[in-house]
Amino acid sequence: MGFLNYEVRPRVLVVGNGHTYDRTALMAMFESFEGMECFLVEHPLAEKVLNPSALADVDALVFYDMPGGDPWSGAGYQRDPSPDMRAGFAALLDAGMPIVALHHAIAAWTTWPEWAEALGGALYHFPGTLRGQEVMDGGTRAEMDMTITATDAAHPLFRGLPSAFTLRDEAYLMEVFTAEIDVVARTDVKLTCRNLYSMALAMNGERRSNRDWERSDGDSAVVWTKRSGNSAVAYIQPGHYGETFQDPLYRRLVRNALDWTMAESPWRGAGR
Repeated sequence: MGFLNYEVRPRVLVVGNGHTYDRTALMAMFESFEGMECFLVEHPLAEKVLNPSALADVDALVFYDMPGGDPWSGAGYQRDPSPDMRAGFAALLDAGMPIVALHHAIAAWTTWPEWAEALGGALYHFPGTLRGQEVMDGGTRAEMDMTITATDAAHPLFRGLPSAFTLRDEAYLMEVFTAEIDVVARTDVKLTCRNLYSMALAMNGERRSNRDWERSDGDSAVVWTKRSGNSAVAYIQPGHYGETFQDPLYRRLVRNALDWTMAESPWRGAGR
């Protein structure tokens, strides 16, 4: 990672850890964004600074994290966020902090309903309860060729992008709150329990399996925006591989998402 230039705005905090990831490739993507300074804070430290006071000099947040415990230790891995984390995040939404969430951030904090509400959906590792309803575990499948097609090619998130492009990445079968989101792009991947693999089976050692797994099909939305409190939020589902971070079209999509959330949010930190 390069030097942080304190003269440059906007300043973006990237939140990581809780899931293995290519830190170098991730931050190389953010460092490629001209006229923007991005820096990384990882869990568990991140939980202590996610509040308006600590982030007064930050202009936007990116979540690329999956905290809440070790998913490979079994169904009991889930833990609740600290009271300070809950209060700080709620205060950030109330203050209108711009937020971009990438890939597995939607699987973070599965015991915290407010997190799913803020992002517009949830990926569960195990069967659970969401919005008062029983839901099955979600599904994933890596190394999928997915064509990402804009629902409206004129949307600001697709500025400078073709109306459709293809990435080789990891697909999710998850819960999407379709009534509360504005879908920006959809995938052509068949998000079914026959085409993707059970998260619960994987967590219990049976990886790349959908044996006896039955659940409803997933929604094809993979890029969306929403309003959470006073914050403009954008979610982008692909983002598993370092090669994805190097893709110029993916980079443009993420940069556009940051620009849009900052333009649409009332947050006024020290630099805005």
